[in-house]
Amino acid sequence: MGRETWTMPAYGRDVVAVADSLGLDSMILIGHSMGGPVALEAARMMPDRVIAVVGVDTFNDFEVKFNELQSMSFIKPLEENFTLATGAFVKSLFTPNSDTALVREVIDDMSSAPPEVGIGSLKAYLALDQAELIDQVKIPIRGINSARYPVKVETNKKHAVSYEVVFMEDVGHFPYLEDPETFNSHLTAIIKELMTGEASGDAAEAGGIEAATEGEQ
Repeated sequence: MGRETWTMPAYGRDVVAVADSLGLDSMILIGHSMGGPVALEAARMMPDRVIAVVGVDTFNDFEVKFNELQSMSFIKPLEENFTLATGAFVKSLFTPNSDTALVREVIDDMSSAPPEVGIGSLKAYLALDQAELIDQVKIPIRGINSARYPVKVETNKKHAVSYEVVFMEDVGHFPYLEDPETFNSHLTAIIKELMTGEASGDAAEAGGIEAATEGEQ
């Protein structure tokens, strides 16, 4: 309560507070979209407690940097009309075949956020140096990403101790909502691999980690 700034480190500290409250000493953090960098921030703050991070439709390019003009192209429409701009942006993150009720539900949810929170969080995300952050996090990074958006796999591998990603077809930016069965299958396989060092047969059959990382998507 009473927060006036919204940054990735601040959100990371929130995750640490939850982990402390629950008494968690060993964990895999899972973060969707902006939650990916938040998970990395939390992992940086808990180097002896976080064993891996799984990003969901995030980490497309650890080396991405947004200049002022690019950042303003995202921020200005939100400052002018947060509800309208958020709705249009969120709609673009789905596929033409996405369930219309789901699209409307997510639009309503995200566009009803306090503008200062949404805009402040986006500004912090756009200013983040992901490469610098990931260079400090010495743990495996995994991804479950939509096949709609390119991922610079080899670039990401240069920064992470270990990086692999699996791609999901026919989904947009919210794969866990759009195809939860396939998403859960991938996530289960990834967690098993991270815990045991062995990928499950289900992962291979679903176009799993090994196959997805043969080249950049």
